[in-house]
Amino acid sequence: MIDFSKARNGSLTCSVGGKYLHSVYNPERESERFVLQLQCDFSPKVVILTEPGLSYCARFLRQRFPCAKIAAIRFCKDFSKFDAEWDFVFFADENLDNALFNVCGEEMLSSALFASWQSSETLFPSESERAWQKIKSAVLKSRDILATRSFFSKRWLKNSVRFFSFAQKMAAVRAGKSDIVVAASGPSLKLAMETLKKYREKFFLIAVSSALKPLLSNKIIPDLCISTDGGQWAKRHLEILFENPEIPVALSAESATPYFVLAKNPVVSLFYGDAPECVFAKNCGIPAIKAFRNGTVSGTAVQCALGLTNARVFCCGLDLSEAKGFQHTQPNALDEINAGFENRLQPRSTRLSLSGRPNGSLSLYRDWFSAQTGDFAERVFRLAGAKLNPLGNITDLSAENFEDIFKKMPKKEKPAIKTDSESSFENLEKRREIIKKNLQEIKNLPIKDEKSVFWLKNVFPVEFLQYEKYVGFEKQKYAEKDLLDKRNEFFSEIISDFEKKLQ
Repeated sequence: MIDFSKARNGSLTCSVGGKYLHSVYNPERESERFVLQLQCDFSPKVVILTEPGLSYCARFLRQRFPCAKIAAIRFCKDFSKFDAEWDFVFFADENLDNALFNVCGEEMLSSALFASWQSSETLFPSESERAWQKIKSAVLKSRDILATRSFFSKRWLKNSVRFFSFAQKMAAVRAGKSDIVVAASGPSLKLAMETLKKYREKFFLIAVSSALKPLLSNKIIPDLCISTDGGQWAKRHLEILFENPEIPVALSAESATPYFVLAKNPVVSLFYGDAPECVFAKNCGIPAIKAFRNGTVSGTAVQCALGLTNARVFCCGLDLSEAKGFQHTQPNALDEINAGFENRLQPRSTRLSLSGRPNGSLSLYRDWFSAQTGDFAERVFRLAGAKLNPLGNITDLSAENFEDIFKKMPKKEKPAIKTDSESSFENLEKRREIIKKNLQEIKNLPIKDEKSVFWLKNVFPVEFLQYEKYVGFEKQKYAEKDLLDKRNEFFSEIISDFEKKLQ
């Protein structure tokens, strides 16, 4: 039980079970001394204090750290009327780690100063222990995400350089009025094959890259293939395009793509509007269609489809559910690769049973689709021949309903893909000169230049945040040297590789 009373100086103080949380003489002076004694050798983006009680510390934290947000983690609700003193207030429950990450994000947490009001730690031992466990969980999550961003940002930059320097047949898409089908590679795609083949002339067909091989194996040629994954394994799904150079491919600049696709197939640029593609696309004058970054390529494909027509969008193979046996409609490029590693001790049955276990990624993708409302949910339909997890307000269709809808589907003008001659092969050499010039410029920019900050933050997020964290402190010169060394090494490597590929 918390008892509130007057301190000797007339300010409010309080006690818990007879033991005081704040000074009985001058709680403000106590809080000021506490803040001044905090050890901090960097510039925090946020200062987070566990159970500060009556919030006397808030004013002094703002004075000492004027550029930082200040936050409190409450152990009980008795102090809620003092919450207005803080930028953020969290509660030490089982969801604290998620709440910290959702509000602060990985960048702020990587430059956070955490402190404990010692009296609270003594008077609320179990709550304090749980809070610090959750803090550790949030910090480790932010560290892992920054490491992932750092790894993929470099790969995405390399992919973007290759995209803008080697894509020869740049194309644009004109919206139409027909229905659109988005084919993913879940097992239910097999149920749609005959219907898609029978009524193929009525709709515009977008195939995600993993659905390309099963569609072509059934002699169904998509109007557009889409690939957005930056991982090198994603290129395997596109290898079948070597035999199908006429199929247009929608690509984000960061996606991993075989060189022959960029050289032979019509390429539609998907534009997310962030670095590094936004700089390269603007400088090279590349035509593009607006796309939305998504955890799954199917989500990006459906959003693109909605932007290309005012009619309906039908999804096939969008299972997003674990299945017994193969998780994808066959043939599948990655399944074929994995089959090469099967043996008597690790048979196919073991591999398939393991792949059919609950999958956290599928759950996240389902949640994203389930959260869609309005026009998205009204115009998007899914073929669900088996018992699949529902996707919120999106309507599921049986195989019979699917067939009936396509039988009655009217023929309307489809979206059209047109090669832009002004931005294709004739302009390739100019684009390569632009990219090379951009890379040289980035490498030589002063660290505090606005353009330099933009590139460093996007390509080297871990090193940049470390540098930013120590600006004005003793460790600044070491963090700055580390950042510049990594920048120079990486851009020297990427420029060298670029020049070799042009020879």
